Amino acid sequence: MVVNVDNNFFAPASITIYVGDTVEWKRLNGFHNVRSDDGLFRFGDANGNVSNTWDTVSFTFTEPGIYPPTIVRRTADRGA
Repeated sequence: MVVNVDNNFFAPASITIYVGDTVEWKRLNGFHNVRSDDGLFRFGDANGNVSNTWDTVSFTFTEPGIYPPTIVRRTADRGA
């Protein structure tokens, strides 16, 4: 399952996953991170913070459950 991440949206906005499914997030534009509210995963810069240095990250769900929504954090684009 691929989820595109852009400045104001995820596409698709919601997904259903099963044990063993891998979700891949692709950053299309902007400064973002991808994380689960429960701390299961956090992607972005080396510390998981908002960044434009990543293009694709993925996570394989290995346990059944209800996972809190994944959030994208965005800050203003930074100029040189």
